[in-house]
Amino acid sequence: MIRLVQRFEYRIETIALERTKSADEQLTQALNKWGRQGWRVCQVTFRPAAQGSDAEDAAQLLLERRLAHWLLNEEDD
Repeated sequence: MIRLVQRFEYRIETIALERTKSADEQLTQALNKWGRQGWRVCQVTFRPAAQGSDAEDAAQLLLERRLAHWLLNEEDD
């Protein structure tokens, strides 16, 4: 029996969020950039900088993109 299977690839991107700019604007810009390449967001995790640190807050994004449809025989599983 032959069946259609979807294949995906994933990537994790970390964005340093500048304190002088809106986090929403920074995320929107990054997401639109990756969206034009076919990526979509599966999960967002915010990572605040330690108190008293000069480090910036960050957002970690899990992205997904469909590769292709594959036809598989049952023996291929």
